[in-house]
Amino acid sequence: MAGDYTIILSTTTLTGECVIGENINAKPGFEYMVADYHSNELFGNYENIMYSDKYDEILQLYGERITDAAKEFCRNRETLEKKFGNILPIQKSLCQPVSYEDNILNKIAVISAEKLKRGCINSANQIILITGGFGASSNSRGQKVYAKNIASGENEVWTRQDIMGIISFDNLPLWAQNKLQQMKNLEHSEDEIEL
Repeated sequence: MAGDYTIILSTTTLTGECVIGENINAKPGFEYMVADYHSNELFGNYENIMYSDKYDEILQLYGERITDAAKEFCRNRETLEKKFGNILPIQKSLCQPVSYEDNILNKIAVISAEKLKRGCINSANQIILITGGFGASSNSRGQKVYAKNIASGENEVWTRQDIMGIISFDNLPLWAQNKLQQMKNLEHSEDEIEL
């Protein structure tokens, strides 16, 4: 629901979602809406809202926005491929599962593909270095895991359940091995990152 509108169509974009809403009880000219939806852990927000009483007009606007979103996904993938080369998703068979008893602090982890947006399922978005959080500790009640994305260098927050497993240095793509070596040389002491 978006206020009094029932969301009848939604597509993931790089920054959120594009949605179509319907409210048959709305005042004339406002029965349908198209909007961009953005959310975080606390709030959701609809932006760039357009209204109409004609579904075909709203569907056309939605189609234009989805076309733009598809182009953005393509540009993002091409940029990552140009920068890193092979960015195929990491397979579960390359990872060691994480148990409740495992301390995963300073380990290289892989985010499950199911936790990523469809257009963002690739190794550049999956490989992280666990840097903290109660979820990184063994036998912890906490779930939050703080991490650094190996490709972007950005800090991220995940939960322990989002992690597909721990990956060994040798199973990483070459670009990730190089980035980790750079991180180890620039930011961390020898004993912090477990390669």
